[in-house]
Amino acid sequence: MLLNRTEKLLIHKHLGIPIFFVVLAVMFFTTFMLGAYPAEWIGSFFNWVEIHLSAIIYNQLLKEFICDGVLPGIGLVMSFLPNIVLIFFFIYLMEMSGYIHRISYLMDNFMQKIGLSGYSIVILMMGLGCNVPAILAAKSIKSIPERIKTILITPFMSCSGRLPVYILITGLLFNKIQGTIVFISIYILGILLAMLFALIFKNKKPSVNNNTYNDLTTLPPLNLPKLSKILSKLYFEASDFLKKIFSVLLIASIILWFLEAFPRNLDKKPEIENSYIGMFGKKIEPVLEPLDFD
Repeated sequence: MLLNRTEKLLIHKHLGIPIFFVVLAVMFFTTFMLGAYPAEWIGSFFNWVEIHLSAIIYNQLLKEFICDGVLPGIGLVMSFLPNIVLIFFFIYLMEMSGYIHRISYLMDNFMQKIGLSGYSIVILMMGLGCNVPAILAAKSIKSIPERIKTILITPFMSCSGRLPVYILITGLLFNKIQGTIVFISIYILGILLAMLFALIFKNKKPSVNNNTYNDLTTLPPLNLPKLSKILSKLYFEASDFLKKIFSVLLIASIILWFLEAFPRNLDKKPEIENSYIGMFGKKIEPVLEPLDFD
């Protein structure tokens, strides 16, 4: 009886979409607000490791390599993990309970007009929080063409990582009121560009989409998912993320350390303007000069 009432409420033509946005708000708050605490703990742990390693490593170059090159790369990767796990927790919770199919049913007619299914709206809305877990979550889309299109347009959604850049640019170039309007416009422009490119990528011939639920009879029943199954999937996703991303970010961190630490003078770390990365910065300085950046 309770599930039947919940079913009617979730797919209600007037209340269904507001409920969906409330669920998204809870998901974003939990992932990016509460998820910041374990990310901060991870950062504190790596700071603790760095302090203790600095005390026992006497070779200056080796100390800089580990404390400035290796540890920041590992810490950066690990700081993403709480958000990744929380995002996938909500995804699997909605998927195993059958709620994600109700979302697809509600949004399917609109999304079909731009060549996607209702399922893609979940990924795109997730991209407003962070593009990285959203793109990773797109692999849950069964239709490969739709998965590719969703991945291609997700970066147009302005994620929270871009907020400092937006704030910097609008604060430098506009007053408070103008900056607010431009700030909101950037978000709207990103959504419109995502829809535009979805239309560009749209197939001329309609294709069968495994994620399309435009009929109530195709919806799977609502149920209470088993926590053990969700945890099992979360373990797989976390390990898969670390295997694929770990080496890339670690190598990038080491390369940046090298560019900042060389060329050395009497085995001392150069001033930032005299390092390779500082020299590169001076070369591109004319490009940024109109913004009054050195």
